[in-house]
Order: sequence, then structure tokens, then C-alpha cells
Amino acid sequence: MLTTVIKDADWVVAFDGTGHRLLRGGSVAFRGNTITYVGKGDPGPADVVIDGRGRVVIPGLIDIHAHLMTEGRNKGFLEDQGSRKLWMSGLFEYLPAMSAFDPLALVDVLRFALVELVKSGCTTVFEMGWLSADTLEVLEASGLRVFTGPLYRSARWYTRNGHEVLYEWDIEKGWRDFQAAVEFVERNSGAWSGRLVGVLCPAQADTCTPDLLRETMAAARQLGARVQIHAAQSVSEHLEMMRRWGQTPVEFLARHGVVGPQVIVGHGIFLAHHSMIRYPDHDDLGLLASTGTHVAHCPWVFGRRGLHMESFGGYLRRGVNVGLGTDTCPQDMMEEMRWAAVLSKNATNDTACPTAAETFTAATLGGARALGREDLGRLAVGAKADLVVLDGRSMPMRPLRDPIKNIVYYGASRSVEMVFVDGRQVVRDGKVIGVDEIELGERIQRAAEQALATVPERDWAARSHEALSPLSFPVWDPDGRPAR
Repeated sequence: MLTTVIKDADWVVAFDGTGHRLLRGGSVAFRGNTITYVGKGDPGPADVVIDGRGRVVIPGLIDIHAHLMTEGRNKGFLEDQGSRKLWMSGLFEYLPAMSAFDPLALVDVLRFALVELVKSGCTTVFEMGWLSADTLEVLEASGLRVFTGPLYRSARWYTRNGHEVLYEWDIEKGWRDFQAAVEFVERNSGAWSGRLVGVLCPAQADTCTPDLLRETMAAARQLGARVQIHAAQSVSEHLEMMRRWGQTPVEFLARHGVVGPQVIVGHGIFLAHHSMIRYPDHDDLGLLASTGTHVAHCPWVFGRRGLHMESFGGYLRRGVNVGLGTDTCPQDMMEEMRWAAVLSKNATNDTACPTAAETFTAATLGGARALGREDLGRLAVGAKADLVVLDGRSMPMRPLRDPIKNIVYYGASRSVEMVFVDGRQVVRDGKVIGVDEIELGERIQRAAEQALATVPERDWAARSHEALSPLSFPVWDPDGRPAR
């Protein structure tokens, strides 16, 4: 095994056993897939030495909620749009309209998303998708550390009028898909030299029966697997769960045991205290905190529709562990940090709720805690060699007084120069090794155009993509023909 040393970096975001600390003029060494030195002294002999001068070294970012196989082709379609009669959600009209499940297109969209993600300094991702031999091959080839498992549920939602959400139940299919998910975890966990970790993903609180959820938790305990479920992600979901059970989505999950340190709640936005809910006799936030349940916060996908968590900083102060996720396009963890911080400040009218330090911690140590991994999200001896080198001389990083504030607030994904996962370099000079980005862009362009062409087949009103999501300006013909 080779020993690599990043020597005399301007800044190293090191871990002292309790939290991140800024180390000026430090070095980091790793042998194989394990960090062997973090400090300011002599790291010892090395096979490869990287000059750290002018550079900032940070732990790899952890994305604990992503849908890499579908979201990338939605760019330019979902923005500025939401179901105005369904509290601005995009779940029930807009996402289904683009959900063309062409297996080849899913592979191309996945490749594109993985490149986007790793270029933003991400080294670990929790992917909730549709797994096949082809998609698993692409995930493995990315070099990323992947927590994944197939989604399963007892029902699917749909609308036939744009203002009412209905559910089509197929409970037997839910059980079959659950069993397949359990078998996936049993068969695949630990593959790819430990980079693949199987997880259980019941899709949504409102699409799973209580029995399916209870069996999920029993299997998770037996397998030692993490569980993630979407919950409290729309106002209509909250109202549906109150109609069915007289409980908030979080209370429903707690009643059936889907809480605790093994569980990640995807989104967890519309809790009882939220201004769009206002159920003062319920304390969802306290329930999450008291049970040690984690939240995967994906601020951009909600922020672009005028919605936000109330608030990210407030959840932290109540004792809820929050990690960050990308969910949608762009798959950029640096951008998610910025949105998480800024939207929370606006929700609370407090410039320090959260701080850059709290936000960066959520994207590293918070994600690692949610995944149950004390060897990720930190630069410390014995941790996995998942690390990122940023060019501290690039414009987003200048002037460089506080590297964490620059990373969180100033578009630092453009400054990512090198990325190592499990000791293997996957990004060099800001480019993913072995990837032709132009050719990859052409492939996702074709995937998006194919999905757009068939939107009327999936839309409840058979509308075209232009009708559902008009272009920002009319198309103009300078020769005088009418605009269309």
C-alpha cells in the first residue's frame, strides 16, 4: 500500500476527538484507505507527496439524501413551478410528469449526477433509487462510498385534478419489494471493499402501512441497517395523516417504532410547529430530539418553491442531529450548505442561526452520525481516507481568513481541486478522472428530451411540458414569424 502525504497545507480542517479544528500549516497522511497522520510535525516517509501550500484540506462531505437516477434531467423544468392548490409542492404533478423510467436514461442521469456530486467535494452518498445490475455498476465505478437500497411502499400517490391527492394501494407489491430490499442488504452490504452499505428505504410515511413499517424496523435491527423514510415533506401529507390517524407524520412513525438512532427522516420540514401547519398541541421536534432520530435536510429543493425548514438552526438547538442532502439537481453539497445556512437565517431573522461552523459540521460529522460511522466526516488518525483538497488561491477562496466561511458562503465547489475516497483519487485538477464531461452532457440532454417528449402521457391533464412549465421567455424568430 502506498503512503500519500499532503504536506504543509495553508489550512487543514482537523478533528480533535470532539469537533473540527482549524490547523494552519498542517499535513495529512494516509496509507491505503486510512488516515495515518494529521498534524504540524513530520508525517514520515511517503510514496506520494502533494504540495499543500496554497491549499485547504477538508474531510469529504456526506450527502445523506439523494435521488441520483432521476433528478438530473429535470433541470430547467421544475424551477418556478409548484402545485399552487397543493401548497406549492412539486411531488404530485411535476415529478410524475418527468418520471419516464427508461433504464438506459436512468444510467445516463446517474452518471451525470455522480460526476456533479463528487466535483462538489462529496465522498459519501445515501442514494434512494431503483437499483439494477447496470446502476450498481455505475455506482461502483464512481469510486464514491454509497449507502443504498431499493425503495418500496404499499401505495403510490397521484392526482386527477391538480388539487386532490389520491392513493392507489397495492399492499402485496409492497411486501414483495420489502423482501427484495432485505435480500439486497443481506447480499450486498460490504461489497466494493466496504464502500457499499445496504440500507432499508420505505418510501414515504403516507404510502406505507403500519405493518410494513413495523417489519422494516424488525429487519433493520436484525441486519444492523440504517432506515430512511420521507416524512413531513408536504402540507397535503400532513393533512392526510391527520385525516387517517389523527397524528402528524412524525407521531405516526413514532407510534410504529420508526424513530431512534437507526432512523433518518427525509426532509422533516412540515412539523407541527411550522407556520404552514401550526398544531400547538403537538411537539414533533421534541419527539425527534428525545428519540435520537436524525433528519436529512435538503434546503434547495424546497427553497426554490418558496418553502423552508423552520429552522435548520432551530432543530440543532433543540438537540436534533441534522445532516444535509442534495435530493435534486444540482447535486452539489457546497450549494446545499449555503442554502441551509441562508434560508435558516431568514426563517429566524438571526444571522447566527446557524453559523458556518454548524452548517459545515452538519455536512460532515452530522452526516456521519446519521449513518452510524465514526470513521467518516473527519480528518483524524484511523478515519477513512475520504478527503478533499481545495485551491485556496481560487477566487471563491480569496481573501482567505476563515476557510469554513468561504466554503459555506462563497461557491467553493468551483475551488475543489482533488478528491480522495477510500484513499483513491477520483478528482484531479477539478475534473473527475476518466470522464468526458461534454459527452456525458450530451447523453443527459438526450435523456431529458426523451422524458419531455412524453410528458403528456403521464400528466393528469395530458399537458405538454411547455404548458406545464413555460420557457422563461417566448421563443423569438427575428425574421418576423410569430413567437411560439
